Amino acid sequence: MHINESVVIERPVAEVFAYVADVRNDPTWQRGVTSVQVDGPPGVGGKVVQMRNVLGRQVEGTAICTHFEPEREIAFEGTSESVAYHGRFTFSEVNERTTVTFAITVQLGRLLMLTSPLVARQVKADLRASLGTLKGLLEAPRKKRRTVSRGKSGAQPTPVAQQRTSHDR
Repeated sequence: MHINESVVIERPVAEVFAYVADVRNDPTWQRGVTSVQVDGPPGVGGKVVQMRNVLGRQVEGTAICTHFEPEREIAFEGTSESVAYHGRFTFSEVNERTTVTFAITVQLGRLLMLTSPLVARQVKADLRASLGTLKGLLEAPRKKRRTVSRGKSGAQPTPVAQQRTSHDR
């Protein structure tokens, strides 16, 4: 199954890309993500282990970055139990408004194939809600934005407020 969702965020692409590329921010905007562990810096080969709440239970997923082009694109592939997936974020800017498109192809294991229509509806709803949350966070006044630290290193993610462009000052 292939699902594609987009959102327009009233912020420059550099700011939006920086927030999305810092996967330690995922629990703040991605529906169901409860924790993230990062192995390596952002970029090709970087590994991320996420815990997600799926139908009331915690499920671990592991993804590897396969393409990383700053302010343009992030692609990854991963697995989670009996699911394999390939995802791609693309970013484009017009007049300091950034369009974020997230496309994902999900391959379900045999046992889950019977539930494919249900899974597709749920994934689409989760993507739409997550992108809406991302938009709300990034368009919110600076003092309301927050990030979380969920990585192995314990390092704090870069707050969006520190990623201001000259336009925001």
